[in-house]
Amino acid sequence: MLITTLCIQACATQDGPPIRDFPDAATPQLGTPSVSVPTIGEVDGPPADGGREGYQAWDNGAGLRYEGTWRGGLFDGEGRLDEPDGSSYEGEWRAGKRSGSGRQYYPDGTYHDGSWELNQPQGPGTRKTIEGFTFTGLWTGNVIANGLLELPSGHTYAGPLYGDKGTKVSGQLVAWLEDIATRGDRYAQYLLADSYSRFTEPAPDDARRQALLRRSARQGYAPAQLALAELSSGTDVQRWLQRAADNHYPAALYRLAQKRHDAGDHAGAYSLAQRALQRGSTQARRQLAWWLATDPTADVASGRAAVGLIHDIAITTAGWQYLDTLAAAQARAGEIPAAVATQGQAIRSAQEAAVGEDILAALFARRAGYERGAPFRVESEEHP
Repeated sequence: MLITTLCIQACATQDGPPIRDFPDAATPQLGTPSVSVPTIGEVDGPPADGGREGYQAWDNGAGLRYEGTWRGGLFDGEGRLDEPDGSSYEGEWRAGKRSGSGRQYYPDGTYHDGSWELNQPQGPGTRKTIEGFTFTGLWTGNVIANGLLELPSGHTYAGPLYGDKGTKVSGQLVAWLEDIATRGDRYAQYLLADSYSRFTEPAPDDARRQALLRRSARQGYAPAQLALAELSSGTDVQRWLQRAADNHYPAALYRLAQKRHDAGDHAGAYSLAQRALQRGSTQARRQLAWWLATDPTADVASGRAAVGLIHDIAITTAGWQYLDTLAAAQARAGEIPAAVATQGQAIRSAQEAAVGEDILAALFARRAGYERGAPFRVESEEHP
């Protein structure tokens, strides 16, 4: 079952001001409601250049742009940061960190608007999730213990939410969700299903969870349809996944694209991945770039398209997976020296991330191929 999270984590990268590192799949984390706002990364400002002061605009030449006030070469005061994936933060900064009042927005329409401290939500705030839920209340790090929950249907709950550092769903919230779900509300059914999935209270109950998801999915709620697809087997997997994709749910479009690609329908996979990307899926961006660069039918034109998709995020995050994808795209586009250099950066980034030896061996092998002038090509492979 795909479980997304309310958790916001700090992710450090190298060489300048990184943006959030985009995961390939949402990972359930005990202690947070399973509704999603993507990960936020550390943003520390550009390398020292004598110390910027006052109100100035700056960009890294790869889609990361800040306009606002500075102190000692760091974002400090009021300012707006725009990131190459379409995300943005507008509000207060202190010493290069989101601190004070501000709004973090993502291209899939999710946001967190409220008080921040050292890049983490602290204090009053409102969060809108990809599933359509709105949480308002006092945040302590990644947990909202008390506050308001508004369902997309308009039903509103006020009271305790997630207790014991987020490991328990409050009994009062469960009772409210049970009541609303019994009346047929598909959103309450979905959130109640999650309550029975991974918290210490109430106790996990797979049968109850699946029954609730099925009721929600039959009413056309895409997150429930996708969750049910990932719990199902046989033809039910494709049936529920297709229904979620038909409802334009980004995660479902991305997953269906992967299945189409695995089945050899590359054109269909590209189309689905593009639709997911248009709806804010960062996973789809990297996957699509990888396919365009490495599929058997890839050519110089598709390589150039892949470079356009991945270049800015790869340069800004300096994450090894993005750099590896960019190198493959550059090689396919005929930019061999650039591919060799970028793959070297990917290897260094992967070494710093302490990845496994098998991944390092694959990265080195790809660089050796680029040094021979040979772009990397695969039959059908999920990017590592």
